[in-house]
Amino acid sequence: MSKSKLLDQIESERKLLEGTLAGLGEDEMTRPGANAEWSVKDVLAHIVAWERLLQRCLAQVQGGVAPELVPLDIEGQELDELNRRIYVENRDRPLDDVLGEFERSYEESVAAVGATAEEVLIVPGRVEALGGKPLWHVVAANTFEHYREHRQSLQAWLEGSAGEEFYPMQLFVQLSVRDVSASARWYAQALGFRSVYAMPGDSGTQAMNHLRLGRYQDLMLVAQPESESGVDRGRGVVIYLTLDGGVDELAARARAAGARVEGPAGTPWNTREVTVADPDGYVLTFSQVVDADRAFSDVMPPSVS
Repeated sequence: MSKSKLLDQIESERKLLEGTLAGLGEDEMTRPGANAEWSVKDVLAHIVAWERLLQRCLAQVQGGVAPELVPLDIEGQELDELNRRIYVENRDRPLDDVLGEFERSYEESVAAVGATAEEVLIVPGRVEALGGKPLWHVVAANTFEHYREHRQSLQAWLEGSAGEEFYPMQLFVQLSVRDVSASARWYAQALGFRSVYAMPGDSGTQAMNHLRLGRYQDLMLVAQPESESGVDRGRGVVIYLTLDGGVDELAARARAAGARVEGPAGTPWNTREVTVADPDGYVLTFSQVVDADRAFSDVMPPSVS
């Protein structure tokens, strides 16, 4: 990596991100759901916040001061909590205000990188606080790598939201959960559900998230009332979904996400099924037909009165 290549990559990824944003109106920019409860505006404010932290770090390096890498090097729950604070601090800002700073902050980030000596950026060990890692890694994580991460997620959201159908549902399942956005992320990671629409609540968190696995396989996650805190959920109820295939792959995916999984296993009624419990205790069974040529009457005994 050289300084010129670093600047080229920053410029290239930024143009791609701006291309993704081009043509979006105020409604698309401010509608929740781009990243859990975040809107596109919230994503841009998030990017700006991390650029500002990078600018502070580079200014300290240029001034011969040991840089404050916290919070640049935090991860896990600490990182989630910081990102949450950034969201809360910026969610009520006008769109034009966020867009203006989004442009200024990028220009100031490029200027800060340009003002940093190449050997300080590139040579490992020049910044003692990094423990041998070159400074350009920190720059990349908070510029072009960060732009790419959110550009790709925004593209997926825009393509998905444009393609989702809003159809009447005469019957659907509504689940009362402790944390709507956390549950929605779990359903996406563990089971492959996608968000059709997320509705913000008064506190800025999600009040409802409409999830979908397949056509007419819709779940509504809603925030539980405080009066229901501690209620044992899902007892005696199983949500049953039929798949065209992939039960074994879904079971592996759910296990990898840390879910409680039973199966897959065959059943007397010509299916292979896996049962998964979600973080709130709701139970879902996913089923696929084993032999499509066998009639129902061939595998099931006659009904009794």
